[in-house]
Amino acid sequence: MSPEYGATCGIFPVDKESLKYLKLSGRAADQIALVEAYCREQGLFHDDKTPEAEYSELLALDLATVEPSIAAPSARKTASSSRKPENLSTKLCRL
Repeated sequence: MSPEYGATCGIFPVDKESLKYLKLSGRAADQIALVEAYCREQGLFHDDKTPEAEYSELLALDLATVEPSIAAPSARKTASSSRKPENLSTKLCRL
């Protein structure tokens, strides 16, 4: 789950920066090599040779129409616009 940005899940490819993090965080060299080999075999590793992703559908979003909102972490569906003062004060008092 990725509730902080409203997604059910987020998928990010593994790359050289991911492997650097593993090294910096104290993982053993053989474990890092295993992670790299596994991710490459599964098609999860991203490098310069990785082809562009293909999507069955593209979404266009006009960012000028996006409004900030407030919601409790467990109540994303009840988000209220933070541009309306009456919503802001009411919702904050209930949190």
